[in-house]
Amino acid sequence: MLVDDPRNRELGNAMEDSDEAIVKWVKHRVHARKFEKQMWQSHHSNVVHELIHQPTTTNLFITVDQETNKLIVRNGVPPEPSFGIVDVTYFIKAQGLILSHENLDETLIYGTIVIKQTAASVLEIMEQTLYPNIFDSREWNQSSKLELQGLYHRFMASLTESANEESSSTALYFPSKSNKYFDKESTTYDKDVVQQLEAVSIHWIRQVKDVLNSHEHNITLDHQGPMEELRFWESRSEDLVGISQQLHCPKVLDILSILKEAKSKYAKPVEALSGALRQGSEEAANSVKFLRLLQGPCKLLAKLEAAEIPSLMLKFLNCIRLIHVHSANYNTNEKVSDLIRRVSSEIIRQCTFHISLQEIFYGNLKNSMTTLNDCIKCGKAWKKCYNRMTITVNRQKNENGNSEEHWKLNDPSIFAEMDAFVQRCDDLIDICNSRVQFVERLDGTFDNSDKMYVPTFGWTNGPEIENSVRVVQEAFLVQINRLNRLEYSILNARESRWHGDYNAFKMASKDLDTMLVNIIHGALEQVQVIDAAMHLLQIFDRIAHRPAIKACMEKEATELRGLYLRQCQNFRHEFDNNHRKPPLRKNEPIGAGSALWANALCTNVENGWNSICSSPVEVRKYDGSVENIYSELIEALTMYQKQKYSDWLELLAGLDALELQERLDQPLLRKLKEGKNDILNPLASNFDIEVMSILIEAAFWDKLQNEDFATPNEILGICHQREILRIKQERVMMIVRAYNDLLHDLKGTSMLFLDDLKFLDKKLRPGFIKIMWSTRSVVIEKFVQ
Repeated sequence: MLVDDPRNRELGNAMEDSDEAIVKWVKHRVHARKFEKQMWQSHHSNVVHELIHQPTTTNLFITVDQETNKLIVRNGVPPEPSFGIVDVTYFIKAQGLILSHENLDETLIYGTIVIKQTAASVLEIMEQTLYPNIFDSREWNQSSKLELQGLYHRFMASLTESANEESSSTALYFPSKSNKYFDKESTTYDKDVVQQLEAVSIHWIRQVKDVLNSHEHNITLDHQGPMEELRFWESRSEDLVGISQQLHCPKVLDILSILKEAKSKYAKPVEALSGALRQGSEEAANSVKFLRLLQGPCKLLAKLEAAEIPSLMLKFLNCIRLIHVHSANYNTNEKVSDLIRRVSSEIIRQCTFHISLQEIFYGNLKNSMTTLNDCIKCGKAWKKCYNRMTITVNRQKNENGNSEEHWKLNDPSIFAEMDAFVQRCDDLIDICNSRVQFVERLDGTFDNSDKMYVPTFGWTNGPEIENSVRVVQEAFLVQINRLNRLEYSILNARESRWHGDYNAFKMASKDLDTMLVNIIHGALEQVQVIDAAMHLLQIFDRIAHRPAIKACMEKEATELRGLYLRQCQNFRHEFDNNHRKPPLRKNEPIGAGSALWANALCTNVENGWNSICSSPVEVRKYDGSVENIYSELIEALTMYQKQKYSDWLELLAGLDALELQERLDQPLLRKLKEGKNDILNPLASNFDIEVMSILIEAAFWDKLQNEDFATPNEILGICHQREILRIKQERVMMIVRAYNDLLHDLKGTSMLFLDDLKFLDKKLRPGFIKIMWSTRSVVIEKFVQ
C-alpha cells in the first residue's frame, strides 16, 4: 500500500520543474529555419523527456518542414533529406546518462547542420574551423603541416572560385594572414612556402585568363537577346575592374615581393595581368556604350503586340548599323551577325509571350490562329527588312566608291532560329486546323469532351454516324493531350524533339482523316435519295477543313451528280415507255391527267437539280453531261404538257359559251332505262357528260398552276359556275342514291309497294320535266329537301 508522503510530492514537483527547465533550455538552442516557439506542443516535450530519462536514448533531432510549416521533433533516426527539410538542430549525449539541469553543458552536445551544403558554406567552415584547428595546433608536426598546406591552398583556391560563381564576380584566393606567408624574413629561403605561393599565383594567372577569354567561348549567351549581351558586358566590366583592384591590394603586393625576392618566374606574369585587364576593361566599356543604343528599341518591343513588331524592325537595324560602323568591338561581320541573331531571339521571345499553348490546345481557335499568323508575318518581315537594309547600305557604298565596307553577311545561321520559329508557328497552325476539323467550329471553345461539337444527323443511321464522329473526336483529343503533356517547351525553336512528336501527331491526324473519310463515304453510300444525300453532304461540309476531307467531299459531290444522272435516266425511261398511255387514276382526265403525270416527273427532276445546284461543295472537274441531260429531259416533259394542252384546245374549238350554257337547260333526273316498268327502273343524274368532262379537264389544268395552261375564254363562263354545279350535282346525287338504295332493298317485293313507288315518282316528276340544271340553287335545294 502506497503512502501519500508530502516529501514524495515535493520530489515529483521538483523533477517536473527540472524537466521543464531542460525543455526550455532545448527550445532556446533550436536554430532551425522558420522555427518559432509557438509551434511547440506538449507531445514535443514528451520526446525531450525521453532523452532526459531514458539511458538508451542518445539523440534528439528538431527541424521545420518548409513546405508544410510543421515542427518535427524525434529521437533515433534524423529526418530524411527532402525539399522541405533544409537544416536540422541535433542534441547528442553518451549512452547510459540521465540528464539534469546541472550537467547539461558537460554531457549534451548540440548544433545545427545544413543538409544541403553550398560552396560558400563549405568555404566558411574551412576558414573558421578546419584551418585554426589544424595549422594553428601545436599537436601537429611541421612537416605534416607543410605537406597538408599545399593540398589545402589548392583546394581553397578552387573553392573560393566556385563560391563566387553565383555572384558572377571573380575573387582571388589569398592565404590566411595567420600563417607565416607575410613574414618576409621567414619565407625568403623557405622553398616549400615559395612553392605554395607560386601555386597560388599560377591559379591567379589561369583564373584571370579564363575571365579575359570568357567572352570568346561563352555558351550561356547563345540565343539570348541584346539586353543579355549588354548585361554580360556590364558584369564583365565590373568584374575586370574588381580583379584589377584585387591585384593592387596589399596582400597581392606582399606575395609578389616575396616571389621577386625568391626570383620566381611567376612574378612577372602576375604583374603583366594588369595590362590585359586594362585592355579588357576598355573593350567592355566600349561594348556597353554602344549596346545601350538598343535599350530603347528593346523596351518598346516589350510593349508591342505581335502584329505591331514590324514597325520597330527598321529602328533595330539602324542601331545595329551604327554600332557596326563606330564600335571597335562590333566592326566585323561575325560580330554583327551575332548581334542580328540576338535581336532575332528577342523578337522571338516577344512573339512567344503572346502565344498561349492552352488557347491553341483547349481555347479560342480564332484568336490563337490570328496570333500565330501575326508571328509568321513578323518573322518574314524581319528577313525582308534586313534584305532591304543590306541592299540600301551596299548601294550607298558603291556610290561612294567604298566597297570594303559592304554589309556582306552571308552566314546562313543569322536567321536559322527565326526560320525554325516561323516553321514552329506553322506547325501550330496545322494543329489549330486539325482542331477545327476534328473537334470545333472556327469560333468555338471547349474544356472537356462534354462540350465537343457533334453534328446532328437524321435518318435511321444518324445515331451510328454521330457515335463514329465522336470516336474520331475523342481520338484526336488524346493526341492533343499528349502534346500538352510534353516535357519541353514547344515554343522553343531550338528543341529538336518537337520534330518527332509533331510527325507522330501528323501521322495520327492522317489516320483520323482516313477514319472520317470512311464515315462520310459509308453514310452517303446508303442514301439513294438526292435530298437526303444533299442534307448529309451539307452537314459534313460544315466540318470539312483539312485537304483530305475537302477532297473527299468533292468526290462525294461528284458521285451525287452521278446518282442524279442515273435518276434522270430512269425518269427518261419511264417517260418514253408511258407517254402514250400514262398511269392515270380513275378520276383523272386523259389530257390534264397526262400533263399532271409529266409535271410530277418534271418536279422530281427539278428538285434534284436544285439540290445539286445548292451543294456547298464546289466540283471542279465534271463534263457537264448532267446539265445537258437535265435540260433535255425538262424540255421533253414541258413540250409533252404543252402538246396535251394543245390537243385539249382543239377539242374545244367547235364550242362557245352560249352553247355550253344551253346544255345546262335539261332536267335534273332521268331513268337509267326506259320501258314498261319505268317505275322500277333506277334513277340517274341527267348532267351533260361533255360539260362534265370539260369541267373536270379544266379543274385538273388549274392544278398545274401554270400561266401557259390557262382556262380558255370559251369555257371560262361555265367554269366559274363549277362550284355551284358541283353542289347541285351533289344534292341531286343524294336523291339518286337514296332512290336506288330503296329499289335495291325492295328487290323481289317491289310489286307489293307499287303504289308507294308511283307516289314517289309523282313527287320526283318535277326533276324529270321542269327543274333544270340552270335553275337557281334555292329551288333545287327545296326540291331535294
